[in-house]
Amino acid sequence: MFRILGIQDYKICTEWYENDIVEDVNRQYAYYVEEVPEDEKLFLSLTPTTIKKDRKKPPPKDVKKVGGATSGFEAVVDAGAGSETNHVSYTYTPKDQRIQCIHTLTYWGYDIRYHGDPFFFIFKKGETVKEASERIRQKLQVDKNDFKTWKFYRWCKTSNGREKRRILDDIDIITSKDYNNPIKGPAYFIMEHKPIEKKRNQKALQIGGPIK
Repeated sequence: MFRILGIQDYKICTEWYENDIVEDVNRQYAYYVEEVPEDEKLFLSLTPTTIKKDRKKPPPKDVKKVGGATSGFEAVVDAGAGSETNHVSYTYTPKDQRIQCIHTLTYWGYDIRYHGDPFFFIFKKGETVKEASERIRQKLQVDKNDFKTWKFYRWCKTSNGREKRRILDDIDIITSKDYNNPIKGPAYFIMEHKPIEKKRNQKALQIGGPIK
């Protein structure tokens, strides 16, 4: 499964999937074609209304449903010819949340600047910041010592249009209603840290817009 992401100012502003009609192309965006990560693929197949209400796709052929009422999926990922098969399990429910993660760095205590490659991450219901951040560290392959300096925030716009940026503690639960209501527009999981060298998936192909 492939998709096109439109990125501006280090945020994902639009996304199109294989059966979508590409429309409202913005020349200010940098567009990338990339393969959907396995964890997102499973979550989107489980909750087809996450992106668009009319999107209804069956689970990928290499995915089998497990757990009955839990509505979880287990993926078996082939590591490639000549190597051992790598078995990776992802179990999600419709109550989990797919949230965009963005990188920031604050200068002089008030000047917030964005950097790095934004990405989507599946936060499990009831999962604490400490638990989720460890999965993020593994996803980004960040050294444990370097990762200790990272700070995490929840950013969104409230129903009255004001911006809300709240620092998160290890014990906070991302999917809690306290951090999601009331919301108007997109919400982000902010990771504040010094820039890292890792770039967007090398398999992603830029097809237009400013060079990133």
